[in-house]
Amino acid sequence: MYDELPIKKLTRAEVHDWRVKTVVEGFGLPLLIALIFFFIKKDEILWPFTDKSNLKTTSGVITVSQVDYKSGPRSSGWYFDIRYQYQVDEKIYLSDRIRYSYFGSKEESFAEGYVAKYPIGSTVIVYYDPDLPQKAVLEPYVYDYSGLYIIGFILLYGVSIASLSFWIR
Repeated sequence: MYDELPIKKLTRAEVHDWRVKTVVEGFGLPLLIALIFFFIKKDEILWPFTDKSNLKTTSGVITVSQVDYKSGPRSSGWYFDIRYQYQVDEKIYLSDRIRYSYFGSKEESFAEGYVAKYPIGSTVIVYYDPDLPQKAVLEPYVYDYSGLYIIGFILLYGVSIASLSFWIR
């Protein structure tokens, strides 16, 4: 059966074209999408790692404070849903950012601890960016380095593409 199939020997140019097509479609397009996403969201991704010395403070009020359990196909866990409002230059803002990054926990007590710390109606200190007052946080320090993982992934992806360029030749 397989003896009847014609076998075509590829020229060097055809092999090169196949390699280029494989790299562009297999790596280039996803990299391009990742870079576009990064540049659209770069302020949000990099904001936790910017200089905190310029943050201003104002007072805010907790408007929502509850524990939620979320279950999904890839992960499930306990989350806190805490929202607050604050005012800067006579404009009222709403935010739900307590920390720079937060992924939930398997322990319900973790989320309950935050809800107890920030009960509805309590007054809180809000740290906000004076250039972008809609960017605010209650705890202005980095607990983990999830943004660095994203940056590292993009750099690793770039190095992979560069190394594949040698394979194309």
